[in-house]
Amino acid sequence: MSFHTYDTILSVKLKSIIVFMSSELITSKKIIKDHLVVFSKSEIKVILRGSGFDIDTNLESCSKRDLIERVYESVNWDDLETIKKLICLIEAILYDSKNSNDEKHKFKTELEKLGFKFDGNKVVSQNLIFDNTVKNFTSQFPAGLPFGKLKPNIVVKGIDGSQSIKFELQDGIGIINKNVYPNFTYKNLANHFNVELDDKNFRISLGKMNQTKCEETFFSKYSKTFKIRCENKENVPVLIPQAWIQWHSEQKKYLDSRSSLGPNDIYRVDFVAFWNNKRFVFCIDDPNHYATQEKYSNTLNETRMLMSEGWSVIRISNWEIMNDEKLTQIINSLPRIMNFL
Repeated sequence: MSFHTYDTILSVKLKSIIVFMSSELITSKKIIKDHLVVFSKSEIKVILRGSGFDIDTNLESCSKRDLIERVYESVNWDDLETIKKLICLIEAILYDSKNSNDEKHKFKTELEKLGFKFDGNKVVSQNLIFDNTVKNFTSQFPAGLPFGKLKPNIVVKGIDGSQSIKFELQDGIGIINKNVYPNFTYKNLANHFNVELDDKNFRISLGKMNQTKCEETFFSKYSKTFKIRCENKENVPVLIPQAWIQWHSEQKKYLDSRSSLGPNDIYRVDFVAFWNNKRFVFCIDDPNHYATQEKYSNTLNETRMLMSEGWSVIRISNWEIMNDEKLTQIINSLPRIMNFL
């Protein structure tokens, strides 16, 4: 089966898409404004100032909605501190005794649809702030994220007086070039390639992308345990096999100190997953990774490199996978490690 991807050209001169100006943020700001206007103008100022927002004295004569909108316009939404102030603003609205319980319930319900989670009136989880180590998908993978056993091919093309870069379509290679954050499920993956959830060929093709028998066993056990292909499975990340997180056109044996990537750099990892605005790497290790002091050191260095690039690294041995009891324990521990279900 050939994997098909949208023929999206990502220009290398484009700036990274600003994470915070997502549809979730825009909608959140509107919901907050709609619930703020039930207060008096003086109360709105107190709530805004108490949440850390500055209010220009020239705004005294404007309407309540205009006041809120002008405050929105006065801050930098690329700044994490601004997003934190917005969270404080949400909590201030919820804690205010003048707001009825029905209004608070409606407010929380609207925000929960955007990915917010609450403990009482406190925000405990939201999708507006990314982990500091995680950038926007487009800046992480400007040509897309290829996956599969085959080495991908890349093309640079002139367009509109500039250049664009993308991976070429080929049998046995999938290319993800749409945002995977905050969460990427099997359903998201199937939708990305325009196939149905129960498409047997798609499922078989994913399985064939595994490099070793142990990887195939782990992939199959994970998929069956969490029933990732079910229609309503929105709370489990999909494992993407053989992901090329780095790439060089030359074979490793031909690389030297002048190359931007070296023979000891990791190019392809066994699995990746994206959940809660974080990205995870799974490494299925055979004994060769630890056979000598040098190989052991290289494995540790590989882990440090991945972590420095913002990946959370999960290493599992072949021996554990071949032991069904240990494999079951590992699979069952993943919801706690990755914070799903």
